[in-house]
Formats: sequence, C-alpha cells, structure tokens
Amino acid sequence: MTYRISFRESRCVLCRFCEVVCALSMGDEFEPDASHIREIRGNADTAEFVCDPPEACRSEPRCVDSCDQRAIRYSEA
Repeated sequence: MTYRISFRESRCVLCRFCEVVCALSMGDEFEPDASHIREIRGNADTAEFVCDPPEACRSEPRCVDSCDQRAIRYSEA
C-alpha cells in the first residue's frame, strides 16, 4: 500500500514548521532540511511539496496535526 502526504498550496504559508516537526520526530534534529518533506519547484512562480512518509510515520504523521493552517493531507493511495 502506498501512503502520501500532500499540501494545499492555497493554505500553506511556507512557515516550514511541519518540516521541523518531521525532523524532530523522525531523527531528533531541529533542522527543517533533515525532514522527509521535499519541495519541488515547477517554475519560478510555483512550488509543490511532497512527502513519501517512512514506515515509522505512516500510522500517525505528526506534521498533519502540527499545521495550524490545515494545509497538509494524509492519504492511503
């Protein structure tokens, strides 16, 4: 089964708090760049954020609950 975390660009304020939460919960690092969440640039005006969560995160992704803007969705595909 495939699991996916997706981001609603219209709600995301680019605070990167979800990345900090991910890095802390998966690797005990306070470093957004250590998270499993990745930004993919489409062109100069758009960005897409994706995550293929690791096994340890699949049952309860902490980033989803940490987002004040409710910009993150978690689904089983």
